[in-house]
Amino acid sequence: MKANKFLDKYRIESSRLKGRDYTEDGFYFITIGAYQKENLFGEIENEKMILNKVGKIVEEEWLKSPRIRQNVELDKFVVMPNHLHGILIINNFDMRVETPRRGVSTSAKSASATSVSPASNKPQPHHLAWKPNSVGSIINQFKSVCTKRIQQIQPAISKIWQSGFHDRIIRDEAEFNRIQSYILTNPENWEKDEIFRR
Repeated sequence: MKANKFLDKYRIESSRLKGRDYTEDGFYFITIGAYQKENLFGEIENEKMILNKVGKIVEEEWLKSPRIRQNVELDKFVVMPNHLHGILIINNFDMRVETPRRGVSTSAKSASATSVSPASNKPQPHHLAWKPNSVGSIINQFKSVCTKRIQQIQPAISKIWQSGFHDRIIRDEAEFNRIQSYILTNPENWEKDEIFRR
């Protein structure tokens, strides 16, 4: 998939690679949609996202990811009215050498301070996309915890998330910079969003 297609059309398709081990180090662009594109998480006002109580839970749980899992770091992300975009980083180096983790940026890390290495595509069994500490496992646990907390305060909301999620392996610095920009400008481009706007 060409990067400009996702920027021009405001869409991101899964680039999950058959055989890739999704526990490997890498930068992943994640998109998680709300069930049936319902605006559950807040609204856009003057091109800024205003989170409601449900949206604040989603934001809080996303920010907890690095504290829960030693191999996870976060970069830019945004909770939108009916979806979340974020850059999830799998970094197993600190776990291998048993040293304290580096500081984690949750929303303010500059692109120039980040080094992006191309993701490895060595053959692995397809089921590894969902094994413990994989991207799929991390996202499924995040969605599950959000659902439990949200239904405690809003029992009428029976379903929070669309099934699955979209991911893209970020392969180089230029793509990383484009995706960061896309995430940061998502609220101001809400009116033009052809995928998530109902």
